[in-house]
Amino acid sequence: MIPPSQRRPVIFSHERLDDMASMFLEMEVSGQVHAMNRFLATIYDKVVVTTHYSAGEWIYSSSEDLISKSVASFNPGESMCM
Repeated sequence: MIPPSQRRPVIFSHERLDDMASMFLEMEVSGQVHAMNRFLATIYDKVVVTTHYSAGEWIYSSSEDLISKSVASFNPGESMCM
C-alpha cells in the first residue's frame, strides 16, 4: 500500500484500455489491464471516469474512490464527491 503522503490526487479515464489494447494486439489482455488498474487505484486518491463506457473498466479495480463526471460538465473547482 502506498503511504497517503505519496498518493497522487487524481487520474482521469476517458476510454477503455482493456478494449483498445485487446483490439490492437489481437489478443485478450483484459486481465493484465485490470491488474494494472487495481494498482493505479492504490496510488491515486480519486479515479475520475468521463463516460459509462470507461467506468466499466474500473469496476474491476475495487476502487472506492470512483467518480463519474461528464467531460462537458467537469469543473476542477468543484468538490470531487459523488
